[in-house]
This record gives sequence, structure tokens and C-alpha cells, in this order.
Amino acid sequence: MPLYTVTTQAGILDAEAEATLAVEVTAFHSEYADVPKGWVHIVLQEYTPAADPCRPLAGVQARAAETPLVTASRRDRRTR
Repeated sequence: MPLYTVTTQAGILDAEAEATLAVEVTAFHSEYADVPKGWVHIVLQEYTPAADPCRPLAGVQARAAETPLVTASRRDRRTR
């Protein structure tokens, strides 16, 4: 089961952008891995600016908040 997690600062993506991103990532993975779209799972999560995970690493307010962070995981084996 492929799992994609998209993390953004609250308010960066509106509902339409989230839906479009989920559809496009799902379609990409389905076509690339030749698996049904129903196997692909997308999790969208937001954080508040006060909890910006980039701030402690950079030491300054970075523009990273404008860029979604996408992580992916999958099982090693699949069956059809």
C-alpha cells in the first residue's frame, strides 16, 4: 500500500489545491507502478506557523513554509 504524506503550513493550500494534488499524486503512482488508484493513500496534514519544523534547523524564518513536504512509503512486496 503506497502512502504519501503531504505536510504544509496551515493556509498554504486551499481545498481545491489539496484535492488536485491528491488526484495528481494518485494518478502518477498508479500509472508509474501499474497499480489500481484505490491502492494509493494520501494524507494531508498542516502545521501552524509557530510549529514550523524548518525554523529550528535554519535558525531564521525560511520560505520553506511555501513548499509542501511530501514523504512516501510502501510495502516491499505487492500481490495482485
